[in-house]
Amino acid sequence: MSTFTHTPSTLQRDKLLQWAFQLHGLQDLAALSAANEAARSLPMLNETIDVDNFVGVVERCYKEQRLLTASVESFSRTHQLLRHMCIVLWAGCFFAFGFFAWGVELATWVIPSASALLSVVVFLGRVPSDFAAGATYTLLVRPYDIGDRVTISASGTDPTMYSLVVKHIDLMRTHFITSNGQTLVMQNHEVRSLSVVNLNRSGPTTLLVLLQVPSATPSAKMTELVDSIRTYVAEKDGEWSNVDLMFSRIDFKNGYVELQVWAESVFPAHEVVSIYSARSRLLLFVHAYMQTANIEYTMPVLPIRNTTGALSL
Repeated sequence: MSTFTHTPSTLQRDKLLQWAFQLHGLQDLAALSAANEAARSLPMLNETIDVDNFVGVVERCYKEQRLLTASVESFSRTHQLLRHMCIVLWAGCFFAFGFFAWGVELATWVIPSASALLSVVVFLGRVPSDFAAGATYTLLVRPYDIGDRVTISASGTDPTMYSLVVKHIDLMRTHFITSNGQTLVMQNHEVRSLSVVNLNRSGPTTLLVLLQVPSATPSAKMTELVDSIRTYVAEKDGEWSNVDLMFSRIDFKNGYVELQVWAESVFPAHEVVSIYSARSRLLLFVHAYMQTANIEYTMPVLPIRNTTGALSL
């Protein structure tokens, strides 16, 4: 039986540069030669380029461009709406000053106007203040843009809404897309009172993986376990950039030593799927290694008790 091996397709670097110059209408051979020599001097650019990686980079650039365009359009619409509101307010003040300049008695229009304005304010209740607070929060603070991935939680608590992608922003509401594709609409003044973590603006993500190593494991095997995890992270430099391992505590009651694995991911914080897929592979490797090294721990199904001087289950 023959086995099929997948060979990744590649592109020639020289042909790719030539295609890029022709795409933009550039026929300068000297510039093309200079770009080729500059590419040769970079260690990360080989003679051939992986097609999948190249397509992934192009798709990411195109996606970021579309999100940036949508963010600018949303901000422009909001700015235009605010400008129209300011024009209406300015026109109202102008006509009020005109009535005063034309000699109209104040009692004939101030009292009715103030009464009508007060009635509207009482009828609307907290709507004006909530609108002003939400608009100020989204325009001045600008905690997120369209396309950003965020988590939302109450102040001082763990996030209750994970992996929300900002879909649309206006003066009163923000539309999010949840991890299962549903659209979540929240008032801006409500978001203002919550804690928002913008993953697109966050730094590198460090994940904590807790391992329970049996306390009866020889110290040599514990050292080999730690070294194997370091070696795995070093080999997976496309997923992890660094790892710190430390034994935090010993649980004498349950008979294990707790090993903390702090692994720093190379993926941006908003690429949640890539980060946790790498974490899953790390856990699978640790599990397989512990099984191979016979590092196992099984709690008794029933507690051990002493009866008539003998041990029994």
